[in-house]
Amino acid sequence: MIPRSKTAGWQDIASTGAQTMMPQPSPQATIIKNAQRVISLFEKSIDAFNQRNMPELAAQWNRILLNYKRSLAARLRT
Repeated sequence: MIPRSKTAGWQDIASTGAQTMMPQPSPQATIIKNAQRVISLFEKSIDAFNQRNMPELAAQWNRILLNYKRSLAARLRT
């Protein structure tokens, strides 16, 4: 049987190597992925406000969502 201390070092090297070998998403791809989540949540909330007959609140959230999309587009252009 091999002592644990000898195998632990190889496991650390193997796990570190695996982490560095995986390609990292570009910052822009991460921004887009997160933005898709935010937009989806906003749209679900707006739908819920409309279903609960709260058009004023839905309109406010819709304006916020439009501003968010505009600022996101500007950020992605740079």
